[in-house]
Amino acid sequence: MAHRSRRELHRQIDAPNRNRRRRQTQAQAHLHDLADSDELPSSLIAPVGTDEVSKC
Repeated sequence: MAHRSRRELHRQIDAPNRNRRRRQTQAQAHLHDLADSDELPSSLIAPVGTDEVSKC
């Protein structure tokens, strides 16, 4: 009984993290789409050589 409730607790804790991860990748993909379509101001795009570019 206690084991099952603990598993449920972990699932509830993990769910927001999973959703946040999915939302983050969608936002990154949208940002890349904007960058590809040249609608994004160049000041918002990280300069070449910074870690931000290579991380994605």
